[in-house]
Amino acid sequence: MTLFPKIRQVAALSGLLLSGLLLWQPPALAQETTGTVSGVVKDTTGAIIPQATVLLTDLDNKSERKTVSNSSGSFTIASVPSGLQYQVTVSSAGFSSWQSQPFPLRPGDRVSFTDVRLKVGAVTEQVTVEETTSQAVKPLDTPERSDV
Repeated sequence: MTLFPKIRQVAALSGLLLSGLLLWQPPALAQETTGTVSGVVKDTTGAIIPQATVLLTDLDNKSERKTVSNSSGSFTIASVPSGLQYQVTVSSAGFSSWQSQPFPLRPGDRVSFTDVRLKVGAVTEQVTVEETTSQAVKPLDTPERSDV
């Protein structure tokens, strides 16, 4: 009869230990379904370019996410759904655009672009001139007469 109480204690301790091990598990990796894209925008000399427009395009479904680099040239686009082909395009006034190679984004990925270097480009302006006719001014070669 003295053996029975010891078996009960061992079984209870084993059950408690097993319960603790089953409850203590790392979170499953499949719980995260999005990724993050970030980077720093600089020119070819290494100077930071603030207020650069950053466009993230999903090449599979043509959806776009847009942001602007902050005062230190950094940008972050968070909670991006996973996809097979994304592309980053960076542009700023007075600079040529920069475009990344297509890249996949898997759940939990943190893609960082440290090589974004914009080259000084030509400043371009577009001016549109349209012709309109005015009723107030009549051509000089009309057959109208005036008695003044």
